[in-house]
Amino acid sequence: MRTGRQPMFEDAKIETVAEPGGAEQSSASLLRLASADAVATLDHLQASGLVAQGRVNVISLQAIADQLGRRWDVRRDLVHDHVKRSLERQFGGQSLFQQVSDTDYVICQPEASALAGQARCLNCLREILHHFLGAAQNADLRIHAVTRISPEGLYGELLDIAAVEQAELTEVEAVAAAAIDRWSPFVSSSGQRIRVSCALEPVILLRTSSKIGYRLARKVLDMPSDRPLTAAEQRNLSRADIQRIDCATIARGLDRVRAEGRQARCSSLVVPVSYTTLSSREGRAVIVELFRRAQAAVRHGVICEIRDIEGVPTGALTAAAAAIRPFCIYVVGRLNETPVGRLDGLRGVRLQALIADCPPGLAGDADFTGWARGVLAASRPVSRSVMLCQLASARQLAIAAMLGATHASFRGA
Repeated sequence: MRTGRQPMFEDAKIETVAEPGGAEQSSASLLRLASADAVATLDHLQASGLVAQGRVNVISLQAIADQLGRRWDVRRDLVHDHVKRSLERQFGGQSLFQQVSDTDYVICQPEASALAGQARCLNCLREILHHFLGAAQNADLRIHAVTRISPEGLYGELLDIAAVEQAELTEVEAVAAAAIDRWSPFVSSSGQRIRVSCALEPVILLRTSSKIGYRLARKVLDMPSDRPLTAAEQRNLSRADIQRIDCATIARGLDRVRAEGRQARCSSLVVPVSYTTLSSREGRAVIVELFRRAQAAVRHGVICEIRDIEGVPTGALTAAAAAIRPFCIYVVGRLNETPVGRLDGLRGVRLQALIADCPPGLAGDADFTGWARGVLAASRPVSRSVMLCQLASARQLAIAAMLGATHASFRGA
């Protein structure tokens, strides 16, 4: 169900009316549609039972139209093009969406619960408003749960944004707690008992020196010694082991984000996932579901950090990045080691940034500067955005900015 560039119903608007049935019926909003053909297009949603299950919602762009004023007529197509790309990215191929007025889209999510569907609509609309308005006030986040489709139009109840956020946060807490028990600790394929620890690293936009979110920094530890696994031990892990570590990292990270953000959600979250996991259809399906849970815990979106990319054929890495891109706002690549020479194999992958972890033990400015310059020189032909992570001091942050890095993160506790 897709529309063309032109709005379908120029004169459609939300009106508050009482649903037929007398005084005992609750007040609802009616989105009147100017075309009977449009109602016929939506009739199958009513007949499918999805409306009764609460899986059909309407999001409104009225706040953008109001802000643009007379410029709305000129910029309407630009806005709708962006909205449709956002909907494609957020909802993928399993959901249906259709523009039903100059400023309204109906979204049907057969695979999601009513609560999860409302939360996904909220996150998508918030991202759209941030893009065009620079902020998303609760008063501008207008989402209606469709209760009935009739020849008059779509009846719906305006959602309480705060209630949706709280309900989704409660569900995320329960799922995250269960996921931690499910994924970590575990016994590897070689018989080693392993657990995953996760810390939040504040991510800094160096141009403005402002915190824009967190990055999940994980440690893979031997039990019961709590000794970090060596590089050789990690290379010997099986595909199933790596997938469990990726899933445990996200689950642990959500637990930390939840603890940090009880008063306000963090802006964005950089989530590490191994190429090995993303290259598997089964592994990717699990990660996508965890990404959707993570999305509910942040305001803007999830950034996928693909790890272990060195030596992966360009075509295979491009396919993995393309497969996860609809479920996150950016896809970035992490370099395991200080790059030696050019990274030409990454140029066609369309990674939106490269990330490198500062090696431990770079105590002096000269050592840190030499490492940072090497990373930046190798990364710049691939991406203009480069993030230096696990920095140990404000001085290293200042040096990174001076050398031309775009982002940085402080070492987590």
